Amino acid sequence: MSGLNFGFQSVASITVNAFIDNNGNGSNDSGDSPASTGVQLFDVSVTAIGLQQTTTGGTYTFNNLPVGQTYKVCVVTPSGGSYNETVPTSSTTNHASCTGSYASVGYSYTSFSANQTANFGFVPLKSITVNAFIDNNGNGSNDSGDGAASTGVQLFDVSGTAIGLQQTTTGGTYTFDNLPVGQTYKVCVVTPSGGSYNETAPTSSTTNHASCTGSYASVGYSYGFVPLKSITVNAFIDNNGNGSNDSGDSAASTVVQLFDVFGTAIGSQQTTTGGTYTFNNLPVGQTYKVCVVTPSGGSYNETVPTSSTTNHASCTGSYASVGYSYTGFSANQTANFGFQPVGSLSGTVYQDVNGPKRGGADGAFESGTDTPLLLWTVTLYDQSGNPVGSPATSDASGHYSITASFDSTQTYKVCVTPFVATGPWGQSEPLPTSANNCTQPDLLKGQTFQPSGSGATVTENFGVAPAVGEGTCPPPEVFGSDQTNGVLQIKLAACKPNQTFVFDTEPNVPWVSVWASDQTQPLVPLIEKIVFPDPIVDGVPTLQHIAYTDAFPYDPSAAVQMPFCKLDPRDPSDASGMTLASAFKPDSTKSQVLPNDIGTTTPATSCAISIRTYVDASGNGWLEAFAYSDIDGLTKGTG
Repeated sequence: MSGLNFGFQSVASITVNAFIDNNGNGSNDSGDSPASTGVQLFDVSVTAIGLQQTTTGGTYTFNNLPVGQTYKVCVVTPSGGSYNETVPTSSTTNHASCTGSYASVGYSYTSFSANQTANFGFVPLKSITVNAFIDNNGNGSNDSGDGAASTGVQLFDVSGTAIGLQQTTTGGTYTFDNLPVGQTYKVCVVTPSGGSYNETAPTSSTTNHASCTGSYASVGYSYGFVPLKSITVNAFIDNNGNGSNDSGDSAASTVVQLFDVFGTAIGSQQTTTGGTYTFNNLPVGQTYKVCVVTPSGGSYNETVPTSSTTNHASCTGSYASVGYSYTGFSANQTANFGFQPVGSLSGTVYQDVNGPKRGGADGAFESGTDTPLLLWTVTLYDQSGNPVGSPATSDASGHYSITASFDSTQTYKVCVTPFVATGPWGQSEPLPTSANNCTQPDLLKGQTFQPSGSGATVTENFGVAPAVGEGTCPPPEVFGSDQTNGVLQIKLAACKPNQTFVFDTEPNVPWVSVWASDQTQPLVPLIEKIVFPDPIVDGVPTLQHIAYTDAFPYDPSAAVQMPFCKLDPRDPSDASGMTLASAFKPDSTKSQVLPNDIGTTTPATSCAISIRTYVDASGNGWLEAFAYSDIDGLTKGTG
């Protein structure tokens, strides 16, 4: 078998970059933009290699081209406007002639040996139209009663060199077309013949005015042609505070201002009618800043832009603190401004001087009666326990206020910390019947609420009363003369936790024990519960554990008929519900003979009433809320 030969030919690529050459300098630099257009590769015989391709994003690469060949690249002049080709030119290395639908100059690579980049630049073309008129009323405007002026007009470049021949404003008008942007042009006209004239427009104060000499009227125009772009402002109420204009948000009508690089206002303040305003016809290559005024009609936090937003800028004065700045402005921009409504939490921290016992409103601040508390700290938390906003301190009127943007899907908690630990403190607002949801050193019972919306206004008050010192516990007292349906009225005083009051009865009649403990704050000496222990009837306990749920204020219909006993913890004759009344009546089907000694071995089952209390500053206590509680123990009722 003869030998087998394997040959490998090197390959390389040609990358085409097509761009809009906004400054006309033949380089793809800042302020220029990609051009999407057709590009074709040809072989040495100018036969197309493959199909025409597109410079998507301004670029296309012909890959895997065998070296050693000759290739030519041509591109189509971009659509959507008039352009002159700035690169390549007839002096560019590897330039080649292109015909047909292609721009006139392309690239040719003979004995192609390495990767190549072919840059194609296209400068936009604009025009200058000259209107010459006889200004019969001398107001500088071409209006009714004026006439067209036929005269000579000349275009000059930046060095003052005439571009082309002098033209004539036939019928008063002449247009210089196909002028590449990025250049500087000057236009001068000859003062019309056939009379004597003063030039009324332009003047030395006219925008773009320029000096003309020789046979021309003394003042002309100078234009530095640049592409024009826009900045669109979208202002919205960002109800969910996520920095995006999405479902549930609404348009914000507010004031917007455009500034130049020096911070000088460009034109007048505008209004984002329907939430939007567009600054049009802005020359590229400049620096612009956009600021808006925080919308009126409420309090708002700016959610976008922020100090981390691309193109953010600082705004001052009457404007929201963060705006947008565009340096080397080169393309249309959208500036989004979001404002989230700010809600408020406020209320009063006060000492409940009269309290519910003396006919005052239970859980409400009474101006002129209750005492405002100064320098108490109020903290707002979300439902995850994170602080919201900054803690507030009550002022001399007991008032506090916290601003925050709320989430209507969350339940918030408010806790208050005493200025000094003097107390301990019992609470009248919120009612002590609510659950302990704060921790020391805060008052244990905080307020909770679910806001109606981001900008909700919420009021939460805190009423407190200091606990009194340890007093003398009341002496034993007995039931009334009716030992079957006796009435026990108790005037409370402060006692040590776990101290026992014994209210004795006649022989063979059950007795009552009262324990002192705390329900509103640790170590607060408040009477907590009254327990009716189990009597033994024929060797069997006659009472059972019963859960009692009451209403506040007192509702006689809430009295509950319990198995084996009937208990109503408050006296029906006292509409305030603040007088304790207890009635005990064994089941009529059971024996009425009770043992003299109940003893400490009685099973711990009972009808039980738990009593939470207030203690006011005068040292008088009163009953407030009742709920079921297990018996803590038994004490023989002997006094």
